[in-house]
This record gives sequence, structure tokens and C-alpha cells, in this order.
Amino acid sequence: MLNLRFYSIVFYFLLSFSTLANSANEIPRFTPNVVDENQYLSSVEKLKINQLIKIIQQEYRVFPAVYIFPSLNKIPIESIAVSAFEEWQLGEKGKDNGILILLAMEDRKARIEVGYGLEGAISDLRAKEILNQILIPKIKEGKLSMGLIDSLNRIADYSSGEFEESFKISFESIKAVYLKDGFTGVFDKLFEDPRAEKAMQYFLWYLVLVIIFPFFISNITEVLALKVSQQLPDYDYNKDPRFYSNNLGSLSKIGVPIFLFFNPGIFVLVLYFYYPEIVFYSLLALTCIMTFNLIRRYQVFKSAKAYAAYAKKQQIRNTLAVEKGLLKEFTLGSFHTLDTPSNFEEFRELRRHLKRYGRGRFGKDTMKSSGGFDSSSSGGRSGGGGASSDW
Repeated sequence: MLNLRFYSIVFYFLLSFSTLANSANEIPRFTPNVVDENQYLSSVEKLKINQLIKIIQQEYRVFPAVYIFPSLNKIPIESIAVSAFEEWQLGEKGKDNGILILLAMEDRKARIEVGYGLEGAISDLRAKEILNQILIPKIKEGKLSMGLIDSLNRIADYSSGEFEESFKISFESIKAVYLKDGFTGVFDKLFEDPRAEKAMQYFLWYLVLVIIFPFFISNITEVLALKVSQQLPDYDYNKDPRFYSNNLGSLSKIGVPIFLFFNPGIFVLVLYFYYPEIVFYSLLALTCIMTFNLIRRYQVFKSAKAYAAYAKKQQIRNTLAVEKGLLKEFTLGSFHTLDTPSNFEEFRELRRHLKRYGRGRFGKDTMKSSGGFDSSSSGGRSGGGGASSDW
């Protein structure tokens, strides 16, 4: 009887706690199209925002809404965004063209939740850009209403495609600008675009990846390889062709970074204005590859024992190619191509051999080296996409 009473108390306690937690963040009734029960915006500001939303609805068939509330109460803003979006059914049914801007003022967090039908025009990266470059800077300046209006205008631009088109038109005149004002004029033209600051950040990211990071990887590896060379008599660091400083002369060491700065460096800078998502994910992938390469190199040269094990695998894997006269071992674990297979059968035999022993762990294969107003609530669904940020 005592146990039953105890469990009943615990059950009611948990039920009460759950009820309180849910009521703390209960989604309010939708008041088209700005839900602001705590009056963070004045009546005049709400009127201006609603007027803009009406224009966006009529002109672009996009159905935005704004939800401003004090606190998240330790609930992720993403969860509240999805709950509000689904509760209010933002956007047209079947088109899912709703979009919700949320602001948790006391927690200083913001999110843009995008409907399924708008995910192509307003990607997660673009939503993040609107938050970080438009909305949050205005909030920090105490201009909440202006930040929301500017954000809604950018959403309209992205949804209509006019943002990209206006830049394409100006980009077509770059050649004329270059002939008149040279490179200075071209860069002035590019940097008139509000995305120029972010484009420069990506450009610097690219430079770090293709110039600074490889130099860092090479020097770290050389230091480790030199230590290995001192402990393994059969490994001659000076004869290992895999290192940057051993393969490039002084002129090349200067020329290669300069070349990479302009090509594809400038291309990356300009491409951002057209396809920011492609640039972002490409640089992210390159970062992962470079990091993985550094880890692999470290695993090989971290100690004489580790390198000896690596060299042994290389020797086993390359035995057939050496016998065929296609590879030569210049120093312990370092092979170099001498020739190519003379016929298809030789090539197939070597391929079977490589498949059997796997590829090398240093980075090169065997044959080369070792995201009254008309209501925005019309039955739409959230796509789960969007972006969150804080200030």
C-alpha cells in the first residue's frame, strides 16, 4: 500500500511538471501576421510589418509571419519553430510556401523556419545569412522593426529571384568597368553588393586551405620524417620525393601560391555571389579532406615504428609492380613510377593486386606514389529547414 502511494505521488509530480513545461511554451493563437503578446513592437511598427507582408503575399505568393516571445524556457528554438509553424499552418496548402521568423528576446536567439515549397529559394545558408547579416545587427542597434522589415524584403528578393538577377545584370557590365577603370573599378563594382563581406570571408577561407594549410602540413610532416630518418637507417629523408620543399624550387614556392590566389581564387570569390551554397559546401569538403590528409600523414610519421609498419605494407602492396619494372623504391616505403603497363592483361593483373592489398595510407595510389490583413495561415507545412542564430 505504501509503495502504491509513493508511485502515485511520483506520477502526479511528473504529470504536473510536464503540464507546467508545456504551458510555459504553449503556442499562442495566431494573429495575422505578427504574434507579439509581450508588445516588443509598437502598434505602428506592427502595422508597417503587416503591410509589407501583405505585399509579399500578393506579389510573390510567399506567406511570412513573425513570432516574438520572451523566453525559450530551455526548449530548443527549432522545436518551438516547428510547433508554431505546424499549429498555425503557415503557407498555402499543397504549396507549403510559408516562412516564420522567430525571436526569443530574453534568450537572444533567432530562427527562420522555411516551408517545404521555399527551400529551393531560401536555403539554410541564405536563412543564416539573413539572420547574421541583416536581422541580428539591427537588433543590436535597437532597431528591431527595421531589422524585421529588411529581413522580409530580402526574403522577397530571394523568393522572386530578383536578387540574383539584379546582380547578374550588373555583372555583365564588369568588362566595360574593367576597360574603363581597371581592376579597381571591377572590385568596387563587386563590393557594392551587400554580400561582399561574406564573400571575402569565404575567399580568405579558401586561401587558408590552399596556401597556408598545405605549407603547415608539409612542414609538420617534414619535421616528423626527419626524426624517423634519424632512427631508421634504411629511410633516407633527403631521397623521399613526397615533400613539398623537396619537389619545388624557390621560384615555384612563390609562383604556386600566386597562381592559386588568382586561379581559382578569384573564381571562388565571384562564384559566391551566384551560388553561395556550392562555395560553402565545397570549402567545407576541402577542409575535411585537408584535415584527413594531415591525420593520415601524422599516423605514418608519428614514430619510427609506425613508419616501419607503413613501409612494410607498401613493400607488400608494391611487390608485383616492382617485379614488372613499373615502380622503384627510392627509399624505405617511398616508391616512384618508372613506366606504365604495356598491355591490358598486365594492367588487370596489377589492378587485382591493388584490390587485394588495398591502397596506401599516405595519400597517393600505388601507380603514382607511395540553411484586417490576409493571413499567412493557409494549411502549409514546415520543411524542417531554416537557420538559427543568437546575438
